[in-house]
Amino acid sequence: MRAYLLASVSVLAASVAGGAKAGALDWQGTYVGIFGGYGSLHQDATETNDGGGVFNSVGTTFGLTTGGAIGGVEAGRNWRAGKFVYGIEADVGFSSIDGSVVHPTLGGDLTQAAALKALATLRARGGVTIGNTLLFGTAGVAFADLHDQAYATSDPTVIAVEKSGWRAGGVIGGGVETALTPKLSLKGEILFAGFPKVAGVNTGSSGGYGFDFKDCLVVARAGLNFHF
Repeated sequence: MRAYLLASVSVLAASVAGGAKAGALDWQGTYVGIFGGYGSLHQDATETNDGGGVFNSVGTTFGLTTGGAIGGVEAGRNWRAGKFVYGIEADVGFSSIDGSVVHPTLGGDLTQAAALKALATLRARGGVTIGNTLLFGTAGVAFADLHDQAYATSDPTVIAVEKSGWRAGGVIGGGVETALTPKLSLKGEILFAGFPKVAGVNTGSSGGYGFDFKDCLVVARAGLNFHF
């Protein structure tokens, strides 16, 4: 992930440098664009019930961090008051984030898996212009199509707990956007999203097992916007 974050910083620096030679953009009105970047997903899986006495890990939290690409489309609207710019932005994207890890336990190996299929956000943005560059912060709500699993590595059809589907959470972040032309802007931003703990559903043939899942996400991405 470090390499991707460094690449994102390079994009931001290049954006600012390019913005110095750009035409004027008044930062008001509607815009649409595309974005792409890298996301890092962390999942905590806490065993809540060990009915068959296999894992013997009730109360233990297992951790997994995995990453992948994320990209999609965005749209928003800005208003301006002097050097201050404020507005709203919505985006939706698809992700290749998918990973798993095996944990040894007293009664056998436990596989923990997590995947993010899609992510959408609706956020307020606000910031200040410096020349042709906008420095901004952002916050709002995030909706993620998350797939969480914990199962017996030796036979997932017998002992398995999972929770899949859309979840709502909060998102905050910030970034830099700079004008390339009077109609085009290039931005780089980092978003942090968190989702509440949820109880998994027992899907194995052996009942009595339970896990709670909690996910958080960091996304570093660049975007290109067209302003109307």
